Amino acid sequence: MPEFETITLRAPAGTKTAWVRQARGQKLSAWALAAVARGAALDAGDTLTDTLTDAQFDALAELLRLRSGLAVHVSRLVLVGGLSVPVAAKIVGMPYQRAWQAVQRTKAGLKLARAAGERCGCGIATEKPMPAG
Repeated sequence: MPEFETITLRAPAGTKTAWVRQARGQKLSAWALAAVARGAALDAGDTLTDTLTDAQFDALAELLRLRSGLAVHVSRLVLVGGLSVPVAAKIVGMPYQRAWQAVQRTKAGLKLARAAGERCGCGIATEKPMPAG
């Protein structure tokens, strides 16, 4: 059995509530570890680890003309839900390679939408707004 260590986090007021909302039913400890792993991926060169709101994803899907189906569902789980590609692929019942390709296509479209938005000042926000209260 693996050994575990205890880590205690101190965060500003309201942060835990926001994290619980973002975790969407996952154990907060599992969600936090995944968030740290996404941060490590960012350090390794992954430049798109933030999540979108449902409305932002819907707008992106319309812009990219994504069809409904497993590819859209897996992309939503990763980009909105913050899940990893392997976990999202397992949830949807899709082979990992196809899921990874679908997420990469959607991320590429998101980068283009953001680049276009930066030029006109009207693009998709780079971060989720923090919940009020």
